Amino acid sequence: MAVFADLKERISSVLPSKDGPPRRLKHLGQGFAPDEEYHEKPPYSNYTISAHGAQMFFVFLAMCCFASVAAFQAQWHIGPSFLSGFAIFVAVTALFLSTWLLAVPFIYWKHDRLKALARPLNEIRVKLILSVAGTTWLLLISFITTISSWTEPGCKDVTTDPHASLGKDFQSALSGWCTTKKAGSAFFWMTFTAWLVSLGLALLEWRTTKGLRPKDAPFAPPTETLDDEPFDAREVDDDSDLSRKPTRQTLSSGAHGDEVAESPFRDSAYTAPMMGRYDPPAPTGRPSMDTYGAFSDPAPTGYAAPGVSRTMQYADPYAAIRHNLAAEPQVVAPRPGMPPNPPSYDGYR
Repeated sequence: MAVFADLKERISSVLPSKDGPPRRLKHLGQGFAPDEEYHEKPPYSNYTISAHGAQMFFVFLAMCCFASVAAFQAQWHIGPSFLSGFAIFVAVTALFLSTWLLAVPFIYWKHDRLKALARPLNEIRVKLILSVAGTTWLLLISFITTISSWTEPGCKDVTTDPHASLGKDFQSALSGWCTTKKAGSAFFWMTFTAWLVSLGLALLEWRTTKGLRPKDAPFAPPTETLDDEPFDAREVDDDSDLSRKPTRQTLSSGAHGDEVAESPFRDSAYTAPMMGRYDPPAPTGRPSMDTYGAFSDPAPTGYAAPGVSRTMQYADPYAAIRHNLAAEPQVVAPRPGMPPNPPSYDGYR
């Protein structure tokens, strides 16, 4: 008994627990709780499982029927025909597709296997495409086999069959062959009905999931009215110094004082204000001791500080010349053609 208990304990440690979450959910990191709803709810509903089960069952019966038809033709060396081979091929592909759609999601749900194959089946678009393909495939083969079964000459009258010359045994077995062929086409129609149910369930699921998608909020017009002036990003606050632009003023001959200082044409209109500069007064000439000013001469030049340009900020070379010209007395030149005035000697009287 101890041996069986130990063996049971070892098997229980290897197999996944029925009460706990599947292994796929055990690999979640800290902070993630297992999805109990996913663990309890299977990937398919009962209607979908029943539809896929009916597909596999009926298509398997149809495959067996047409395999018997092909075996009969091979026995009498009259086949198998192309229709029998094509029907078997369609039955095998439909059986594989139904099994894949049903088994892969359950294997991934229970044992965390075939993840790459199960991931596309979670998309409703993939389900719709596969359901449409299976329904079309079964509808095509159902029509072809039905037309062939009910229009076969030997199924109406065994004597009119193209191979009736093979003997009485062939003619007696031909009726069973026709019945098997008709049964195969009927099973194909049943399989098509099951695929049609699967397509309807996929469309219903697509419509349900489409209605659950979050919708965009309705359009809300702006709160401002049309009378409001539209905002211009190039405009700045009126109180800002950057928005103030210098205004041009035309200087007239009588503009003085503040108007001249605010003129945009002055040299320092767009430059930083300059500090005041002290210029010493120009030296005056020494008064002569003579009564008539015989020894009186102007002050020597070159000692006064030259003026400084307001724009270029360097000494003006013509400042000394202008200073000399301003210090000399202005003499009015005589008009041409007239003799100069005679000297006046009023001071000697």
